Amino acid sequence: MPKNVSKILKQTTDKIYIKESTTGAEPSWAAADEIGYTDETSLVIESKKAVQTEGGGASIQVNSDFSVKMNALQVLDQSTILALKNKNVWIMVKPSGTVSATNQEIKVKNILLNVEPKIDASKNNKSVLVLSAEKSEYDEANVYAFASSSTTVS
Repeated sequence: MPKNVSKILKQTTDKIYIKESTTGAEPSWAAADEIGYTDETSLVIESKKAVQTEGGGASIQVNSDFSVKMNALQVLDQSTILALKNKNVWIMVKPSGTVSATNQEIKVKNILLNVEPKIDASKNNKSVLVLSAEKSEYDEANVYAFASSSTTVS
């Protein structure tokens, strides 16, 4: 555990926006679709190294395979999400309060969106949809970014 617990990233999500990107570049967030709220595991980005083994037995990391997963508690416009299935999108997670160096926006960049419905009427169910993506990249900066200044969404 870190000695300085203030360095642990703890944020409460306020809003999550999604926008299609036909070019792969960051879209204008004007008229972005708000897609709802999430639970405690709102956004998970994991990477696993992709290696190539040389003849001498050395393993060289050639890439990272990233997986992105977001459980949606409440989807404000499910038809919008379903229309973005298999399209390249950017997702922006806005934290509660003022965006700052310790309360940052998270932008997931140019991913091919998968949508997995999860309809479960049981007592402890929290998820309506699971949004996921997989992307193979060498540079993690091409997958996500933290921003300490707020992006305007109109």
